[in-house]
Amino acid sequence: MVVCVEYLMVAAAAQIALALSALSPPATVGVFVDFDHAAPRALIDSMQREVKSLLEPAGVATAWRRLRESQGAEKFDNVLVVRFTGVCGPSPRKVRDELDSAGGEITLASTKVRSGHVLPWTVVRCDSIRQGFAARPASPWGRLLGRILAHEILHRIADTTEHGHRGLFKATHAWDELLEGKLRFAAPDLGRVTRAIRLR
Repeated sequence: MVVCVEYLMVAAAAQIALALSALSPPATVGVFVDFDHAAPRALIDSMQREVKSLLEPAGVATAWRRLRESQGAEKFDNVLVVRFTGVCGPSPRKVRDELDSAGGEITLASTKVRSGHVLPWTVVRCDSIRQGFAARPASPWGRLLGRILAHEILHRIADTTEHGHRGLFKATHAWDELLEGKLRFAAPDLGRVTRAIRLR
């Protein structure tokens, strides 16, 4: 009962924080991307739409820039430099079943941490994603990349290495969970973002 009450209190505080975020102008995160290999335009558009839909409830807007074209003159509330390694897109090789049968786990992305603080440097490993991703059209790829990147952006904004207990901010996910359905951040995790924004 104590645990249940504590969770309800956290959830209520998160809902209040989200309500307050709706009354304030959105915080803008400058996302500077760099791809090892050019990604399809449809994939990038889908990724950006997914990130937007996931972070809007917390009062966060994203401004997308290509790292190699940036002059560093713009100002944002927060920034994240994202390098996409490998080839981001559908693969003709179907190795997902081989991976699942081996029972392995894959690290899809990581963000640098120093002295307990989350730094603005993220790597998304597209070749690792391809290991567990059967050949699919570009649209699910964009959705998947958007969910992976939104997870890392939340780490950066909230400046936390911790994970949530449910929703997109969990530490691990099954492939089907990442690829299908309306996977979203839980209210307590969105609350971390709105609180971090108000403290800046």
